[in-house]
Amino acid sequence: MNTGELAKAFRQMVETISSSNDLSKCWQEILKITEEQGNEALASANIRSDLDSIVAQVKNTLDTQPPSSEIRLLWFGLFDGLRGDKEYAGYYIAGWTAEEQLVEGGPAPYFPESRYITSQLLDAVKNEAVRIGRNSPKFCVFDYAVMFGAAATLSRFAARSLGITLPIYVGFDSGDFARIAP
Repeated sequence: MNTGELAKAFRQMVETISSSNDLSKCWQEILKITEEQGNEALASANIRSDLDSIVAQVKNTLDTQPPSSEIRLLWFGLFDGLRGDKEYAGYYIAGWTAEEQLVEGGPAPYFPESRYITSQLLDAVKNEAVRIGRNSPKFCVFDYAVMFGAAATLSRFAARSLGITLPIYVGFDSGDFARIAP
């Protein structure tokens, strides 16, 4: 996928995720959009189990460190993490009082200590990206498109499971993001 195709895939994923009511079908559609439906490691991932884990982690964070009443949107952020010499998919929850703050950057008003979320699916996507290597033309497909699609799917369905009514945004700390609910 070239840059234009990645941008088109990003838009298609946002539309798909924002309107989907079925977790498994949504994930399969993300794999289709990114042309990775044949990737056995990702196609057979237990997304339901991963979602259950993420719901528990986010619930714990929101229960133990609830956002103030001024928080008007939640952010599920992605970053490249490194433990020793092993890369992992960094994923966390934060919040802002207005979309303008999100666009401008800077520290989030809601940045709980327990913000980090672990995800087997996101780690599987990162492992695929690392396996194929940064020099592969498919690296951006995994490290950008599939990563965003997985995080956005998990974030939307986690927020939905928890009854969160605030707008949900998902994106990379380095730039691209989208509102995926409600």
